[in-house]
Amino acid sequence: DKKKSKIVWKKIPIDKIYTIRYILNMEKDFSTKNKIIQVSLKLFSEKGYDAIGVQEIVTKCGITKPTLYYYFGSKLGLLQEIVNSFGGELYKRISSKAEYDYDFIKNLTDILYTVVEFAKEVPDFFKFHNALLFYPSDNEAYKVHYEIQKKINKCFEDLFINGTAQLGNMKGYELLFARNFQTIVMGTACSVLKGEEVNDDTIYRVVRAFLYGVAN
Repeated sequence: DKKKSKIVWKKIPIDKIYTIRYILNMEKDFSTKNKIIQVSLKLFSEKGYDAIGVQEIVTKCGITKPTLYYYFGSKLGLLQEIVNSFGGELYKRISSKAEYDYDFIKNLTDILYTVVEFAKEVPDFFKFHNALLFYPSDNEAYKVHYEIQKKINKCFEDLFINGTAQLGNMKGYELLFARNFQTIVMGTACSVLKGEEVNDDTIYRVVRAFLYGVAN
């Protein structure tokens, strides 16, 4: 005869119950916080930071103002979280590709590819990030964003300064060329947001066209 399986009920220790509850609460907190970030980011990218109030954000999220304040402290705190998270990731990726390794063309290609892929991954943030570049310098959103943007700018500047080892005719104009290429990178990545196709061939042609301009 086949033995019948018996269900054995075990008493769960009280400390285990609290651990489970803690984990569930953590998951709920993460879900709520993430929802606020995603909803507000979409609103900011569509209408601009100044045009969006806390009430509109919490209404879209289906939460109360105290809940938002609990996680972020204020609308500005929410913006700082967004910029530090997404902007910090963009800086990290650009920084890793901008380390000069005596192959300037590869550096340019890798940076352009990386930024394009980032724009595809988080289009709402990239659109917002691009818009913040043109905010008035005394705007609170601009000031928060500029701290990350300064680091990104320096990645490009340092790369072009080092790149004169290969392209000597950039000497004395490194910062100008760095800013020009940075503008090209942003423009190419933004074209993705408009539904245009940007593939490996596109990136190849963009980099070669830029270098042709540097050489002439």
